[in-house]
Amino acid sequence: MSHSLDNSPAAVARISVTGRHLDLGDSLRAHIEDQVSNVAGKYFGRSADASVVIDRKAKDVGFTCSVRLHVASQLDFRGEASGRDAWSAFDAASEHVISQVRRAKQRVASHH
Repeated sequence: MSHSLDNSPAAVARISVTGRHLDLGDSLRAHIEDQVSNVAGKYFGRSADASVVIDRKAKDVGFTCSVRLHVASQLDFRGEASGRDAWSAFDAASEHVISQVRRAKQRVASHH
């Protein structure tokens, strides 16, 4: 089955942002929603669903972040990372997802 990854703007997705054992705050939520919307808009021509979970590490100092971006029925991208603060953990996890999306787009482009 062929997947279409074009550059038309996406109908921005449902984005779930969850903080475990912490309150994320409005500015971090806005940052996460902007980043996810930008990736969806840049790479996908249809809506995408995203889930972001940020968790405070129990015994260590720092945070972990898990990002899941789901597009169409068979495209699923996941990234996880840790950081000293919630912002850096999200940025690192989103970079993992962006790398996967770029590779997927290159694979589709090379088949055409």
